[in-house]
Amino acid sequence: MYYDRRGKQRSFATGNNVYLYNPARKLGLSPKFHKSRVGHYRVRSKISEHDYEILGKSDKKQGVHINRLSPAHDYHATD
Repeated sequence: MYYDRRGKQRSFATGNNVYLYNPARKLGLSPKFHKSRVGHYRVRSKISEHDYEILGKSDKKQGVHINRLSPAHDYHATD
């Protein structure tokens, strides 16, 4: 319960496009050239106040905390 106090105060609607924060980097890759935000993921559903279920390119479901998500303002779907 206490860990949720640090959750960011934002929300995403079903169908919104988001980026996922992934701090892990490949071995040998310079941190300067590492992209910490990956994807274009689509929000599938809201699990709880701080957790969302997202879909990747291969329609793989993934549950993530809101602190790892950021809105994809510059992404325009071609669907």
